[in-house]
Amino acid sequence: MKLIKYFSILALVGLIAACSHGYEGKYEGQIVGNEMMRAVLGSKIITIGSDYFEADGERSTFDDISVRKIGGDKYLVFKKDSDEVALKILDKNTLLQTIDNHDFELVRVK
Repeated sequence: MKLIKYFSILALVGLIAACSHGYEGKYEGQIVGNEMMRAVLGSKIITIGSDYFEADGERSTFDDISVRKIGGDKYLVFKKDSDEVALKILDKNTLLQTIDNHDFELVRVK
């Protein structure tokens, strides 16, 4: 349930971003590697826009959504005020967030 709490916090953060980050679209999100949790939580359809995040019918806007390179990895960073949440970019269609030792993978829906 902590996963839902943290992901809800991400979804509730928001104002407006200035430009496109290149990862806009619909994603299917689910737990990776834990079949029991995946069965309990199922999957969610999530929409990422140029300045918003939408899940479960609730839309939140952000001060900034941008791509940041840290070391050899790239992250999609959602920022509001001084708070930031980062999703690791695995490829142009796959994002990953680790919450409480659980990986939550977002795969772009074609």
